[in-house]
Amino acid sequence: MKKLEELQFISLKAGKAGPMTHALIHNPHLILRWHYERKTPGLVDASYNALIGLALEVGAMDMFPMPTAPASAPSPVPPPPPMTAAEAFGAPPTVPPVAAPAPADDGAA
Repeated sequence: MKKLEELQFISLKAGKAGPMTHALIHNPHLILRWHYERKTPGLVDASYNALIGLALEVGAMDMFPMPTAPASAPSPVPPPPPMTAAEAFGAPPTVPPVAAPAPADDGAA
């Protein structure tokens, strides 16, 4: 169990029954890919390549990194506000009336 934790395949947490009461099992495909990318000693290229071939055969797509969007991708432009029927048929847009400002009270009486 300690070796699996050391190699990042599981995470252990202590509980009432001792230091290994709870174990979180990580996706082994992702952990193997992580070890392969870091060239962990003991992981043989031929074995990893065989695992990739088997993953392709069975459709295990979690063995392959997901493509990411470029960092400089522009954010989508929001759609324009909806038009009224009159605007759709060429009438000028209507502007709501603006209330006239109240006269200023200069304090003279």
